[in-house]
Amino acid sequence: MPTCLLALALLAPSPPAPPPDLPTMARALADLRVEIDELDAQLRVEKTQINAALRGLEARVAELEMRLDAERVRRARLQAQIDRHQAEADAQTQTRAAASEAILRGLDAAQALVEEGLPFRRAARLKALDGLRARLKEGRVDPHALGVELWRFMEDERRLRREVEMSEIPIQIEPDAAPRLLRVVRLGMVTLYTRLDEARFGQLRREGAGWRHVEIEPPQQRQQLASLFQSLRRQVREGAWRLPLEAPNAR
Repeated sequence: MPTCLLALALLAPSPPAPPPDLPTMARALADLRVEIDELDAQLRVEKTQINAALRGLEARVAELEMRLDAERVRRARLQAQIDRHQAEADAQTQTRAAASEAILRGLDAAQALVEEGLPFRRAARLKALDGLRARLKEGRVDPHALGVELWRFMEDERRLRREVEMSEIPIQIEPDAAPRLLRVVRLGMVTLYTRLDEARFGQLRREGAGWRHVEIEPPQQRQQLASLFQSLRRQVREGAWRLPLEAPNAR
């Protein structure tokens, strides 16, 4: 009998659950919807900000790419200019080298001409050539400018060969004697006559590879030279003179 009562008790229905609190649930649902709307709005704002930042980054990247392309173009132009200037510099270097060699040859020829020719102001003329040669070797002067100076020097040499001039220069009369300051008449670069005193005259005469001063002995030739010196001293440059080109009776 007790067993049956327990089974009946278990089979008996439980008491009914309390009804749900609908107003509370409604308020909770409303609060949840508000929170969802706020999160959605915040998400949209953040998404807008991220998109704006991405667009800014894309624009910055595009700008940097444009600048990079412009820099590449600028560097290519600079490299082309460098290459062109280098080619010009190489050409100028070759031109300068060729000009320097030509001027050196010209200086050698001019020096040989001065050394072999009439010894008229030879030291000053050789000094001028040495100055040109030194400046050319220093490399601080444009060879073409030095070429112009060499051309002017050669023009002066041509002028010396054309003119008849009376001047006073040191002349070495004897090989071991000191030079004497004498009045001289130069006929181009052919010969040079000296006046030793009022009645004595001399002449520079080529001897071997050099020149030697000899005194003119024949009275007629001395008279001719006296007439020449007197005419040039009076600035008379027109006339005819018989002049000795050699000194046959020289001591």
